Amino acid sequence: MIVTLLTLLLLECGTGLFSSRWHIVDGPLIHLVSDGFSRVLTIIQSGTFNVVMALVIVHICTALFYLLRKRENLIVPLITGRVDLPAGPQRKRGLLQAHISQWRCSPSQDSLSGASFRYRVGED
Repeated sequence: MIVTLLTLLLLECGTGLFSSRWHIVDGPLIHLVSDGFSRVLTIIQSGTFNVVMALVIVHICTALFYLLRKRENLIVPLITGRVDLPAGPQRKRGLLQAHISQWRCSPSQDSLSGASFRYRVGED
């Protein structure tokens, strides 16, 4: 969701550089493109704005759903960067974390970089 929002914001900013709103507000790089292409970019920018607003609303509603329905506060960890996780084996691990934790480093000499590590499958 965040990557999608950031990509759409980048598209919004990029098209805004070349867009024109009835020559009242023109983008700073409008002189580099034709009037027809500027109109196309203006239409794309308008549509992108609507999609960004819809996704922002979905994002906020999802965070509120987790807060009110599932009793998981995702807003405070987003702001502070800290989250309290349950300790011990009852903690659920993600698929990627489970696969990464299977690999252990053991001493060896890498012939290309001179690094002294080698991966092998091990237990937690």
